[in-house]
Amino acid sequence: MIQRAITALVLLAIAAIVIAWGGVTMLLWVWIIAIAAAYEMFEMLKTQGIAPYCWAGYSIISIVIVGAYYDPHFILWGHPIVRVCALGVIAGAFTELGYRRIWISPSNILATARVVGFISLTFTYIFLLRAGANGLINFLFCILVVWATDSIALVGGRVLGRTPLSQISPNKTLEGALIGLLGGFFVSWVYIQILGTVWHIHLHPLFYSILAVGIGVVSQLGDLHESLFKRHFKVKDSSTLLPGHGGIYDRADSTLMIVPIAFYLFN
Repeated sequence: MIQRAITALVLLAIAAIVIAWGGVTMLLWVWIIAIAAAYEMFEMLKTQGIAPYCWAGYSIISIVIVGAYYDPHFILWGHPIVRVCALGVIAGAFTELGYRRIWISPSNILATARVVGFISLTFTYIFLLRAGANGLINFLFCILVVWATDSIALVGGRVLGRTPLSQISPNKTLEGALIGLLGGFFVSWVYIQILGTVWHIHLHPLFYSILAVGIGVVSQLGDLHESLFKRHFKVKDSSTLLPGHGGIYDRADSTLMIVPIAFYLFN
């Protein structure tokens, strides 16, 4: 527990610095965690006899992420084809969740392409959301709601949880999920009030309140999909990179489904 708390504090400190700094610092941070997550997913593929083209995958992911930095007006990222692909990745993940089945091709090329597509079209939007309109305000809003929903759902589930939420993740409960949604909504309301009262930045209360509930729902679905993915590969954590927490994918799962949707809503 102490190890987990120390890791969380270190991660929080790093996140606070890069989020506030933005720009190249944020880009570098996104690139590092994206490559680490890709490594974790490639290693999971190898457990099923698939030989992914790792370095080709890392190269493509790097080009996509760096390319986002050199597209400040989002000409490429605003293109309908890119938008459909990004939202299609999310829709595909939720389809797998609905069928409770992960579809991984035995083909080395197709399996590699799946990882590259997923990483490129989710992690890159972490940087894009921060770099977009009212980037710091909107990014913090999304992250705070995700963190609050996850944390409060965990505590609420342990204290009041009785009804299993899904067979995919037996430890999650319906009560915990609902408490998490309420917690995320409350944190969003506090955030809106602080911005308006202290900094005189007035966000539309109805829009952001509805968005907070949507973020809470999607983030928990993203967490369930990651559980389904690990269950498919019969692993407890995506890696042991973060002491007490597992891997990068374990920590980013709730956020990844949110950021592409939020980017297009705000931009």
